[in-house]
Amino acid sequence: MRRAILSARILSARHINPEGKDLDRKTFTKTNLIVMKSAIDRHVNAVVGCTIGKRSEFSRQQLDQIDGDFDRIVEQAEQEVFGER
Repeated sequence: MRRAILSARILSARHINPEGKDLDRKTFTKTNLIVMKSAIDRHVNAVVGCTIGKRSEFSRQQLDQIDGDFDRIVEQAEQEVFGER
């Protein structure tokens, strides 16, 4: 839930329509909100060492690690989506 809300806030701050499809540069089928949330999800999974497509519950230790690194995770996701350094 936190990732979806933050994704919407990031798009809103940049005046990007969450339902638009501008950010999906490959297939133009995913909404901007999904593209942003997916980028955050990928970086969350990378932090805790989960593989993409694997569904599992995070352990308390993994959740604490995600929480501690969340600002950096979001920053990296924004860089990925918007191409910023």
